[in-house]
Amino acid sequence: MSILPSLRFIYPELVLVGFALAAMMGATFVKRQSLIGFGALIGVVLGIFLLPVSFEAGPAILSSMLSHDSFSIFFRTVILLIAGLIVLLSIGDKEGNREDIGEYYFFLLTVTVAMMIAVSANNLMMIYIAVETISIISYIMAGFLKRNVISSEAGMKYFLFGALSTGVMLYGISLLFGLFGTLSLPGMMQATLTNSVNPAALTLSVILVIVGLGFKCSLVPFHMWTPDVYEGAPTPVSALLSVGPKAVGFALFIRIFVENIVPLNFPWVNLATVMAIVTMTVGNISALKQNNIKRLLAFSTIAQAGYIFIGLTVGTAAGTKATLFYLFVYTLMNVGAFAAVISISNSLKSEAIEHYAGLYKKEPFTAIALAISLLSLAGLPPLSGFLAKFFVLAAAVDAKLVFLAVIAVINSVIALYYYIRVVKFMFLHQPTGDFSTSRSVALTIALTVTAFGNIILGVWPHPILNWLTSLSPL
Repeated sequence: MSILPSLRFIYPELVLVGFALAAMMGATFVKRQSLIGFGALIGVVLGIFLLPVSFEAGPAILSSMLSHDSFSIFFRTVILLIAGLIVLLSIGDKEGNREDIGEYYFFLLTVTVAMMIAVSANNLMMIYIAVETISIISYIMAGFLKRNVISSEAGMKYFLFGALSTGVMLYGISLLFGLFGTLSLPGMMQATLTNSVNPAALTLSVILVIVGLGFKCSLVPFHMWTPDVYEGAPTPVSALLSVGPKAVGFALFIRIFVENIVPLNFPWVNLATVMAIVTMTVGNISALKQNNIKRLLAFSTIAQAGYIFIGLTVGTAAGTKATLFYLFVYTLMNVGAFAAVISISNSLKSEAIEHYAGLYKKEPFTAIALAISLLSLAGLPPLSGFLAKFFVLAAAVDAKLVFLAVIAVINSVIALYYYIRVVKFMFLHQPTGDFSTSRSVALTIALTVTAFGNIILGVWPHPILNWLTSLSPL
């Protein structure tokens, strides 16, 4: 069977591959490194424009290995949005002015393609291949500052933890194949109509798969790599790791568990509830004592993963919708925070929170943008983070998981302390050092888009909510 008719449905991925190769080769001839970055940005924007064309796809393509529905279109759009913002951060990062800039953008666009394939995958083998591709490229990018010992250490730690988790996940996939006789997710559901499944074997295989996906989402206890890797990796890469693989992980949680395993009467709610509570609590308590802004944001992402996981714990359409909305606004919140960190680091050459003292008096735009992102992460109205938390908590209450909602509220109060602490340094303390006021156009665009996105979606979320309602799994 020819795959040529299916190629038109993956035009965005094909375009990104072409621009990735062009970035690597073009760096040999182009002297201005920012031009390579803007070329990559053009590729991402073109991919976004091509998505409506691929939306005309059927339910399955490439021998049913990929699913082409509105659900995959949503996540592909989110991933392209992430890629565009990360390119802007990379252009504005002074640390990113290096000789191997072509390789950097090659890996960035390639990992974007892998993430887009992963969220469209409809087969466990395709899921594994895509996830492993994401992992390998992520290891390389985390240790991309080869002359920096901390960056090299980050890449090694990420590799060691990642290799273990993906190996465990592959073993779980092999067990699922043995149980169902197929690697197709719809085929697994069909197999249950004619064959009984051993509950103990199903539980073991599912837990092994959760290990791999939990690693991508930084869920406790698979989070140990997160603070060290975020601190050592180039800051744009830290921003990418904080949102991209998380989006992939939660998309696969929905594909595999909410759509397929939950109907098999797997005891999902109890396990997911414990993971959500522990993840929120560990992330927030660990963030309280952090003095490095990147480590603080690392533990913050762990806590945010716990909040996002609440929607999947519920296992209802409302819970899934709340999770998807949270993921969308979380992208704006977290990337906005990292964009501000890059802008400040370009001036201060420091990531210590106390060095942010008096930032508002020297860099008011950056300070306000960072404050908006942090307060949105804290869940304060009228910012988008408030609505994101409200929707997941409402879904939990509707599903009679009141205890889980109460724990989430308590954790939100704890988190407020370390977010407000950074804001306090910026606005209420006197400056302790010199700030340069140079900020690139790329960073200005990224800060503006994320800040206004957080505000607008906080007061007018209806376009995103209406879009989510139309998604096929909901």
